Amino acid sequence: MSQLFRQQALDFVASPYGEVQAWSHLKLWPWLTAMGCLLVLLLAVMLQLRYAPKLALAGVTQAANPPLAIVSRQGGMVRQLNVAVGQEVSAEDVLVTLSKGHYGSTGQTQLEYQTQKLTDQLWRLDQTIQQQVRVDDHKRHALERDRSALQESLLHLQKRLPLTVHMHALAQQQWQRVSRVAEQGWVSRDQADKVQQQSLHQRLELVALRGRIDEQKTAIAKADDALAVWRAQARLEMERLQHQRAEILAAIENLQLDAGEVVMAETAGVVADVLVRAGEVVAAGTPLLTLADAAVADTVEVWVPTAGISKVFVGQKVRVRFAGWPFAEHGAASGVVREVALQTRLLKLNTAPAYRLRIALLDIPPTIQGLRSGMRAQVDLLLDRHPLWHWLLRPLHEAWSRL
Repeated sequence: MSQLFRQQALDFVASPYGEVQAWSHLKLWPWLTAMGCLLVLLLAVMLQLRYAPKLALAGVTQAANPPLAIVSRQGGMVRQLNVAVGQEVSAEDVLVTLSKGHYGSTGQTQLEYQTQKLTDQLWRLDQTIQQQVRVDDHKRHALERDRSALQESLLHLQKRLPLTVHMHALAQQQWQRVSRVAEQGWVSRDQADKVQQQSLHQRLELVALRGRIDEQKTAIAKADDALAVWRAQARLEMERLQHQRAEILAAIENLQLDAGEVVMAETAGVVADVLVRAGEVVAAGTPLLTLADAAVADTVEVWVPTAGISKVFVGQKVRVRFAGWPFAEHGAASGVVREVALQTRLLKLNTAPAYRLRIALLDIPPTIQGLRSGMRAQVDLLLDRHPLWHWLLRPLHEAWSRL
């Protein structure tokens, strides 16, 4: 065989154009050999290389504590949504407004008018209560000031009483001595009368002082009685105003029960998910939204469409990128799927249902600090690794399956 090939080559070179053709054939042969080796090497690399497809999803960070579900007590039609996912709310903030739906526009307007009227009455009553509190404080301060003045005067008189008693006792003793001496004729009658007048004057002063002390005590007792009576009257008046306020609040609550329901936040937090949309009719006890703690987040919640749920399982590794920290500067965090919901939910109108996933963050880059609930995140679910030639031949396989 080799001799036949050699003979054909010699015949080819001996032909008129054989020299030129042989020369061209010899120049292309190394290139063809190199290209063949390169193709073989590339094919070997393709057989060895593998790729890991990923499923990109948008999520929201959450704290370690499970989110608190805010439910409707009465049910009705969702009239207004005042919050969005990731929004921070405080306690007693209005989250959702529901209406029962059996009122027309005119009836709803009348209910709103009555509610506004009662609200105005409540505001005026609150102003009256505040004014009454200020008047009561002023009257109380005045009565207490008067009583304090009487008490100070009584203390001053009581301080003078021992000295006055002592002076009266001395005057009595002096009168007794002078009277004994006057009986013997050693002292004139005028001097004795003068000492007697001084003794009587001290006695009258003592009686007057004791009378003033009794008057002060009586005045203090009257002031205490007046203060007690005023306090009782003020308490009754305040109870009457508070009773009126309670009646107005009950009337407003009844109107709100007829008109619908106002759902408020019980505690401060971050809106983790909104489960309803405006115009949707919900039953009593239906969860409207979830409120997560605003603490440091260590969980990401995402929703997977039904087309991709078959590729997800508990323990699956994921890569998480955060919107507030660019991937080129801070990198991405790693995590695993911790929970896969068993039921679907319709996220938006005219969209396919989706399953909820809860992803636990395991390794967060040190440059990512201050990660809190409600922050946006991009989650890449890493699927099974496949040979690279599967990916290259996928279009041909899909086209073949359609035939």
